[in-house]
Amino acid sequence: MASWPTFMAPDAVHAAITKKLKTSGDVDDIEDFVTNIKESRKNLDVDVLQHKDMVLFTNDCKTTLPKDWNIQNLKIIEFRGGKLSMFARNDYNGEFKELHILKKKVERDLRKKMGEELDLINMMEREKKPRGVNEVKKKELLTLAKSMPVSR
Repeated sequence: MASWPTFMAPDAVHAAITKKLKTSGDVDDIEDFVTNIKESRKNLDVDVLQHKDMVLFTNDCKTTLPKDWNIQNLKIIEFRGGKLSMFARNDYNGEFKELHILKKKVERDLRKKMGEELDLINMMEREKKPRGVNEVKKKELLTLAKSMPVSR
């Protein structure tokens, strides 16, 4: 059986951006990059994220699944509203099994808050300041900066 490439709407957007970047000449900084993206198609907007938009995720999951359950063998996984568990099947026909994947303390703390209106994303810790660039990368970037226009 022949395999046909798929097409999705983002493919056209990415193609337009790529074409614009190839024909625009030098892209010296983030402003040039954003401008090229905006000009690649009509009504295309760009949201530039700042360090304070970055959520600092922690791994609050257990490291093991129940006996006879292997993450590589899971076929279907569901997360259900109002539940802190993961529901999974390791075949396509069987019943879903509820898997408690959070560490006990984390699950207990979240259950205490379940009656409240939770906005977990806004509760999570975020970057407080930019991380910066390591010294090796900084040295390389400063070398490249010599070829950039003075206005940049």
